[in-house]
Amino acid sequence: MEKKKIILAGAVPPPYHGTNISNARILNSKIGEIFRLYHLDISDHRDLKNLGRIDIKNILLSIKNFYGLFRMVLTKKPDLVYLVIAQNLAYLRDGIFILIVKFFSRAKIVIHLRSSYFKKFYDRSSWFIKRFIDFTLSKVDSAIVLGSSLKPVLNKWVRDIKVVPNGTDFNPDISKKSFEGKKELIVSFLGNLYEFKGIFDLMEAAKIITKNNTNIKFIFGGPWPEDRPGIKEKAFEYIKSNSLENRVEFKGLVQSKDRERFYLSTDIFVLPSWSEGHPNVVLEAMAAACPVISTRDVGAISETVIDGKTGILVNKKSPRQIADAINYLVRNPAEIERMGRAGRLRFGRKYTLAKNIENLIDVFNKTICGSK
Repeated sequence: MEKKKIILAGAVPPPYHGTNISNARILNSKIGEIFRLYHLDISDHRDLKNLGRIDIKNILLSIKNFYGLFRMVLTKKPDLVYLVIAQNLAYLRDGIFILIVKFFSRAKIVIHLRSSYFKKFYDRSSWFIKRFIDFTLSKVDSAIVLGSSLKPVLNKWVRDIKVVPNGTDFNPDISKKSFEGKKELIVSFLGNLYEFKGIFDLMEAAKIITKNNTNIKFIFGGPWPEDRPGIKEKAFEYIKSNSLENRVEFKGLVQSKDRERFYLSTDIFVLPSWSEGHPNVVLEAMAAACPVISTRDVGAISETVIDGKTGILVNKKSPRQIADAINYLVRNPAEIERMGRAGRLRFGRKYTLAKNIENLIDVFNKTICGSK
């Protein structure tokens, strides 16, 4: 039987961020063995500051990509086109991609929403942008979201919405993880150090906790955002004014080779974000048998971290709840190990890269065949 043909229109690293990395993983997965997979490379290899911006280089690159997709759909005659949609003005490019596919081929269109901001982007947009979104998304055959709680973001436009959680091939050897002989417990955060990631909520929780407990250290991994230069100064001023210099440490960018060591040294992982999709750092922490403290009703986090079983969920912007959750685990060290082990088992069942690719293959097959 002849293989069905799929075009993946997407960017690959560098720069390194979730969508680019995921596209690269798809291109190097067994999807390329099951389907005849073609790649329209729309990469802009400048740094992350250019994401979502409109400048002359982005405009010229988009025009080049429009022609590339037009030529590809005419010559390759794909059965399906897969596209991760942007949640900012870069969607104008994606919408034109959808129209090119719809008007110049018979291919089915699958869009992938890899975060949770799209509805906010739509609501804040001008009348013209809203009508453009309405028109283009009405041409889509199937959509993928990261969790069931994110289906309402797209059900205004797309009837066939499927859930495919993120997956990762991060698989540390947890036999190296040990609580014995530790003089202090490590509470870790990993991610870009934006305020919306809840970093100041965690710092305030650290202030609350360290008043009565001196055997806890807070480690922040990740880079300071170049587009928010005041955050670093604000953070260090907060630490200094609250005498947290010996309790809080910033590791900077945690490269791939250092990631395993980072998580295996972590006793409790905290991601108190106010806005997320399905963060890979939570999956990595679960893979490393860390109990996860994170925010409920944010993206697909509540579907991933099971409150009381694999971690503890708190409300957004609630430093006191974060502090209470950490204190509970510190006072009950058996819970740290129990929740961590449960998280590791849940990760193995649902969030491996192999499971993610298997789910994508299922979506592609069902969309091509017209099956719900």
